[in-house]
Amino acid sequence: MEEKILRINLATYIARYFRKHLRDELKKKPELINVITLEGIPFFEITNLHIQELETDFPVLKQTNEEVENIFIDWNKEFMALEKTVKPYSESTYKMFNIRWLTRLRDLRDGTVETREILRNNFLTAVPKLNFYGQKVNFNQLFLGENLFKETIRKCIFNQTKFPAEAGYKIFSEQSVYFTNLSYEFFDKTLQASLDITDTILKRTLPESIAEELKKTEKVKPIFIEKASVCFTDFSGFTNLASRMTPEELVEELDFCFSNFDSIIQKYKLEKIKTIGDAYLFTGGIFSDNICQLKEVILASSEILEFMLNRKKEMELKNKPYWDIRLGIHWGELVAGVIGVKRFAFDIWGDTVNTASRMESNSIPGKINVSEIVYQNQKENFLFEERESLEVKGKGKMKMYFLIGKK
Repeated sequence: MEEKILRINLATYIARYFRKHLRDELKKKPELINVITLEGIPFFEITNLHIQELETDFPVLKQTNEEVENIFIDWNKEFMALEKTVKPYSESTYKMFNIRWLTRLRDLRDGTVETREILRNNFLTAVPKLNFYGQKVNFNQLFLGENLFKETIRKCIFNQTKFPAEAGYKIFSEQSVYFTNLSYEFFDKTLQASLDITDTILKRTLPESIAEELKKTEKVKPIFIEKASVCFTDFSGFTNLASRMTPEELVEELDFCFSNFDSIIQKYKLEKIKTIGDAYLFTGGIFSDNICQLKEVILASSEILEFMLNRKKEMELKNKPYWDIRLGIHWGELVAGVIGVKRFAFDIWGDTVNTASRMESNSIPGKINVSEIVYQNQKENFLFEERESLEVKGKGKMKMYFLIGKK
């Protein structure tokens, strides 16, 4: 039998069973068939349109009302036995399935590049919208449903004599494989998109090299850094001013400030470690070939201070509360690593971190306070103002300097 005629006979034969299914859809409970669909019309209207389209595409159907069994019911029972989320045939409708099957029958009949492309576009458009009995459709449901239906159609094809069964089933099987491959393609892209989002979040939470190590080994070895720069920032009078702001205003302002801090330290290729309330901690020299990155930390700190001074002027003009900022810098050795299991956090520890915190707490609003070792290391590049030695908790008296600016 010529392939074109074979395809017409095959598609027409299956179309009889599909029309039976559509007619039985209209016999279901009123609360099912009267539901208003996304198209804005009741389900029964869409189903009647499907029947009209089907009989237009396959005119021979109008010439006979030959009764056939509803193979969809048996398919549904087998599906229910293997997939517990599937409801009985009588308790659900199949709008998206019906739309897809119209395009599949046309592709079986014509077998052209155009019909195959329509089938592909229909599937990739419909599946993201598909809500499978109250749950997002998953690959197992599509794959299992298709395999069960393929077997259902196979039985029907081999139970007739209108066309060669093996040749007809080969055509249907080829389409079924294509349909299954579309499922693989869709869910592979969906999975990859989810992995990309997870990867992005991980890399925003952790330094990139740490994130990569964590993905490969599921753990990260602690790192000892002999020379690293650490800067703490803190808002002066935060608690008092925060009490005068709504929660929304407070979070919005913190987010605005810290997002700008992020941009500044990214510019100098430094690492944000964390925020603690209104405090912001960043460091240099951990993952850079530029040992210590002390100069970059000082430059970034200066830009952060300048940003906050400009923000203060803006808020004063609007007669809104504003924050002053204190900053402190120290450098030396420290340990870095990842802690936590459910929520990973990259952090740094050591005397250098504690001293940087003391530099910040002993600063004054609108100033960057640095330790003597920072001064000695960068006095050729920057101007500093020496301060009187101050008593520091756990450290005794320490020399400190205010950063004035670049030389």
